[in-house]
Parts: sequence; structure tokens; C-alpha cells
Amino acid sequence: MSSAKPALVFDGRFDDWPRGTTALADPWFLYFRLSLPTVVGLQAAYTTTELLIDLDADAGTGRSVESRAGGDDALGVELSLRFAPRAGHSAVRPPGGRSPRGGPPGGAAAVAYARDGSPTKLAHQQVAFAALPTHAADAFELRVARHVLQRHEAAARLRAPGRGRAKFRRLDADGVVVWESGPLFFERPAAAATAPRAGAFPVRADDAIRIMSINVRRGGPLEEPGPLARVVAAADPDIVLLQEWDQRGGRDTRSSPARAASLARWFDTHVPGGRPWRARRSQAHGVAIVARHEMSPLGPEQVLFPTPADGSGPTLRPVRYVAARVDTPLGPVAVASIHLSCCGAPGSMEDRERAAQATALHAAFRAAVARADVGMVVVGGDFNLVGEVHPRNVIAASLDLDGSALAVAPALAPGDRAATTWRDPHSRFSPSQLDFLLYSDATAVLQAAFVADTATMSETTLRRAGLLRDDAAFSDHLGVVIDLRRRDPRLAATGAREAAEH
Repeated sequence: MSSAKPALVFDGRFDDWPRGTTALADPWFLYFRLSLPTVVGLQAAYTTTELLIDLDADAGTGRSVESRAGGDDALGVELSLRFAPRAGHSAVRPPGGRSPRGGPPGGAAAVAYARDGSPTKLAHQQVAFAALPTHAADAFELRVARHVLQRHEAAARLRAPGRGRAKFRRLDADGVVVWESGPLFFERPAAAATAPRAGAFPVRADDAIRIMSINVRRGGPLEEPGPLARVVAAADPDIVLLQEWDQRGGRDTRSSPARAASLARWFDTHVPGGRPWRARRSQAHGVAIVARHEMSPLGPEQVLFPTPADGSGPTLRPVRYVAARVDTPLGPVAVASIHLSCCGAPGSMEDRERAAQATALHAAFRAAVARADVGMVVVGGDFNLVGEVHPRNVIAASLDLDGSALAVAPALAPGDRAATTWRDPHSRFSPSQLDFLLYSDATAVLQAAFVADTATMSETTLRRAGLLRDDAAFSDHLGVVIDLRRRDPRLAATGAREAAEH
């Protein structure tokens, strides 16, 4: 197996980008850096963001696109990648500036152009491109696979070595260009034939605990246990934070202890080991915690949040949240599994629901942690940050044991070095980062962080781990995993003094 790996980490951050670089290529991907004059939600917006790629740096081939400013920097576009593309709708922001439930139409799509400029519309899955962060921002990292596009003459150019140019544009609902970037230049080597593959999941150190969070999609493992069981067995976590364990539409009227006992039996049956599993459920739908160690309830059985004023239904609704104290070999740890509202866009009803849910669960968990004797704090789950990043910041605030915010674990998939945790082969939305693990870095050291994606692992590794390549595809979400060690209190004290001095 080759040790070669993609040039850049695909995580929506730019600290690994060479200074002054806005476009780059390696044998597997093209990378582009987008800086905007305003904060937007890229896949859910009232304007379309378009990346125009001229793969041969020849304005005479493909779709001819002139610059708004005129001059000699016209492009001959072979590939157009579009976020929030117009699709027969009138994407006009409603009066008052607030988005309704669902927000604007969104997603991603592509168009490939032949040498004569004739277009072929493509789903984003046919090209395999994505942008991070998923939440609203004014800067984004885009990545385009070089080996996925098939049966189009642009595919050969995408794979071939050469020089290329690109440009970002934003278009209003009428297709009028309202902003464009300067030209981006890149040189690419010959493309690899396949996606990068990786070795095994990181090996956990003896002095670390492993925590996994995963949305299992509508209780799927209750009917088909094999894929999740194999992924959990291969990852070998001490604690698993679950979302969507309950099947959609079903209402389980059993008590929380009875539901927890049923969950523990599932894990004992399908992921057996030296220690029996313990489980914690609340009355909230779908969320749960299972662990190989003794566990006790932490905080209230139910947390309610006030629905936004223009919403419908009950004034107060339950937050999908459950918390527990787990007595691990490193001492007691406070953990919470959460699932914020899906969908929407910046400012939409769903986005305001996420903010209200974050405020409510943060207050409940912070109060519970303050009363508990714990040495670490972890919050994980499906944050659904397709609008503002604010809900995650609210949840993290002041939850560390020194009063600071929890840290966000930078988890990446083995092999392709991507932070995306959600993908759906049938969705109009491109791969996104919706799932996070937050941890108390004042008292814990992050030993490892990874996304449990079997699709990016080598065949040899899969066989050795007892996995199948499509095991992770049982859900539209991927598991996020972290290893934590206990921080040396002497080092923590030194760090605190240094921070205070600066």
C-alpha cells in the first residue's frame, strides 16, 4: 500500500495552505480557496456560487466566459461547479430578511462542457466535489476529485497533467453576476486512477479512552445490525454516543431504564466483549449513550426548549439530549449525546430552533457538570450546522472544567484526509460536516481523532479488521472518534499561567 496522501487536509481551514496560494492540485484532487465579501451559507443561499474551471488554460475551448472587468482573462470553461444552483425557482429572499422553514432552495450540481461549449448537466455525485465549512462563513475550501467523472471529454483533461485556471462568481436569482474573484492558477500532475486508501484506524494508547459518536439513521441497526456492529468492533470504543437509535415514526412508550436495557442487550449481542455494555436513555427521541464501564444518569430526564415565536406546534418541545457520568479507567467523565434540528439555512426557522436547543441543553449540562465530580467533559452528536455556527459555540462555552470553552476535535477520515461526516448518494446536497465531538482540553489531551469511513480504507486493512467497504454506508452519517488521555495537572497549570501572562 502506498504511503502517499493528499496534499491538503480538507477541513474548511487554511493553516496547511501555502502562503498566497488559492488553487492547488495533487494526483487525487483539485483544491480551491474561496474568500467572499460577506458571510453566506454556501449550499443554502439566495445567490448561486459558481466555480468555473478552465482545465487547459485555453479560452478557445469549452464554454467561453468573459470577465466582468473585461480584458484578456476570459476562460474556456470545461467544468462548472454550482452551490445553491437555480433550478426553475425564484430564489428571492422574503420580506423582513428572515428565511421561512426550510430556507432557500439549495444543494450542489455541476455542468461539464465539451470543446465546442455544449453543456452536460451532472449531479454533484458524478464529479465528487464538496466545500467546507458546511455552516455559514466568508471563506471556504473546495475540493474536486480527479478520478470520478466518467464518459465525458472533460474527464480526460481532469486526469491529465497540465496548467489550469479558475474563477469564482456569485449570481443572483436572475442569473446576473453580482461578484467575481480574480483568476486562480494551478498546475496539476497526472491523476491517480483511484481514490487514496488508508491503513487501519489509529491504535488506541493504553493510557487513553476512546469515545465514538454516530447517527445511525432512523434505527437502521435494529433491522440490519451487521454494519454498525462491525464498525464499532473495529473502532473498539469505551463509550458510544448515539443519535437516531429509534426508528422513524415509532413511539416507544417504555420507561427510560427499559429502553436502556434493550439497547445494552443489542450491544452485548452484536458487539460482545470482555465487559458487558451499559446504556443510558432519556425520554428524548433517538439519543443514547452506551459504555463498557459503569454509568449513572447526569442531570434531568428531559430538557425543553422554547420554539421560535413564528413556529407552529407546542410552545415547549424536548431537546434530543441525554447525559451520563461514565466511570472510566481514567476517572469519571461527563458525556452528552445531542441531536439538533435538521435542515434550513442561516436565519431559517430550523436555524433558530438549533440556537434555542443549544441554549437549553447547555444550561442543563453545565449545571449537571458543576454538581458532578468528573475529570473530563465530552459532548458529541449530530449538530446539523447548515446555518450559523452559533449553536456549537453556545454548547462549547464555559463547559471545560477551568471555565473555558470545550475544544472541537479535528477528526479526519483515514486515506482521503477529509472532515466530512455526512454524505447521501441520492441527495442534492454535497458531502458536509455535521457531526462533532467537543472535549475538555484543560484536563484532557487529544491523542487521536478520526472519521470512521470504511470507504477510504485499503482492501488489506478491511480484511484484517473484519470490515466490508460499504459498512459505513449503512447510515448517511459517519462515526466520529476521539482518543483522550488525562492531562498532567502540572502541565495544565503551567499552560494556564502562560496564557494568563499573555
